[in-house]
Formats: sequence, structure tokens, C-alpha cells
Amino acid sequence: MEIRCYGLSAKTLSALGASPVAMAQSEAYESLSKGVVKGNLGRGSVKRMKQAEVTEYITKTPFLYNTAVFCKP
Repeated sequence: MEIRCYGLSAKTLSALGASPVAMAQSEAYESLSKGVVKGNLGRGSVKRMKQAEVTEYITKTPFLYNTAVFCKP
């Protein structure tokens, strides 16, 4: 699954079997809505950047910088 992420979290996502995609948080909404990425790594952006509009699930992951992964199936 393609997950938008940043920094060292890309290595962690790769180890878990995801395909990390580096992009700015400002590009995530459009990328999620178009299916370019299936998920996003970042807890504050769900409400602040209205990404809940284009995602269906949230997974809290305490081992990824105490953040959440949210995605669209």
C-alpha cells in the first residue's frame, strides 16, 4: 500500500511492507482523493487539513512516532 510519509518513518513503513511516498502534507489531500496514495502518516492533518473527507479508516500506531495512519481502501 502506498503511504505518504516523511523522514525516517519511510524506513519503518518499508519494514512493515508499505510503499512509502515522499510528498508535502499540502499535496496529501489531492493525492488521497485521486488514489495516488492510499494512506497518510500524520496525526494532525486529519482535521486541520480536512483529510477525513477523503479517508475512511484511522489506525493509531504507537510505534510510528506516536502518530496515526489513515487510509482509503
